[in-house]
Amino acid sequence: MARIIKKPAGKQPVVKQPVVISCVNLKGGVGKTAIAVNFAAYCGKKGLKTLLIDLDPQTNSTFSCISVPDWEAHATSRGTVANLLVS
Repeated sequence: MARIIKKPAGKQPVVKQPVVISCVNLKGGVGKTAIAVNFAAYCGKKGLKTLLIDLDPQTNSTFSCISVPDWEAHATSRGTVANLLVS
């Protein structure tokens, strides 16, 4: 979703588009999860709106942010990304 930052007098509004960054690699053990989680945390601490989406079946990024029992409770009551993709 684009945000209108400000409208200079007599000009078109300045629109700031969101930035999407993906950490993708088919090889295991290259640090995708560590980079994604730490970069999301860094952006959040800098005050940027940040969304970290964990599509890895191992859910390591998720477990870096919430506990396993909290995730299990959420998965049971609300479902997971896997549920959305299978449906």
